[in-house]
Amino acid sequence: MSQNSSYKVGVVTDFPENQAVAIEVDGLPLVICNFEGRLYALENRCSHDDAELGSGELDGCQIVCPRHGAKFDIRDGTVTEPPAVFPIDTYEVNVRGKSVYVEFDD
Repeated sequence: MSQNSSYKVGVVTDFPENQAVAIEVDGLPLVICNFEGRLYALENRCSHDDAELGSGELDGCQIVCPRHGAKFDIRDGTVTEPPAVFPIDTYEVNVRGKSVYVEFDD
């Protein structure tokens, strides 16, 4: 990905309220979470054991790893409940009209 890349990942209705949707952007697995009408993008990988977070559930502003129950804040990637100890990457999401874009600063 080049510097300050912007990738269209869908439209607003592709990301239902209080759900996590797994996507891939230029080979990078991500999960888009819709919490209280705002979209958040984070890496689709638990830092504890590499499980796919996209199949986990949202618990408020946290995503729960389906394998061992680690929780991450979807707003900034911080660990909110072990067994994970390392944060995960997050990415800026912009909505332009009905289109959803994920922004990357390389």
